[in-house]
Amino acid sequence: MFNRFEQFTTAISQIYKSVQKIKTNEVNSYGLKANHVMILFQLKKHEDGLTPSQLRGLCDVDKAAISRAVKELTSQGFIRNADFDGRKYRVPIVLTDEGEQAALHIEEAIKHAVEIGGAGLTDRQRAEFYHSLLLIARNLEGYTEC
Repeated sequence: MFNRFEQFTTAISQIYKSVQKIKTNEVNSYGLKANHVMILFQLKKHEDGLTPSQLRGLCDVDKAAISRAVKELTSQGFIRNADFDGRKYRVPIVLTDEGEQAALHIEEAIKHAVEIGGAGLTDRQRAEFYHSLLLIARNLEGYTEC
């Protein structure tokens, strides 16, 4: 049991560190931070835009982190508020042209990283792995909420 715990926590930690390095390396040329990656990725997936609250849920970060990131990305010209009936609250955020280019770069980097990370796995092994990983994540999340 303790060996499984050690293997699991070590592997998850190594994966997390690698993902953070990949994020940092891929967005560095744009002057962005690793925490901007998921925001740009989600906005690329949702072309009609997302509110900060929706981004917070999709990116699984707290309100303050989203607020800071939105402010930074807006000031750097990667995102803007959508033209939305003159409202100031609950206005969706969309990518600018520059943000679109950065998001395309991020998409390509993600595809490449996923290919490398999954090298040597069959489609069945990959499906079973993700099923197991998501089940473990849900189980542990439930455990921590007790």
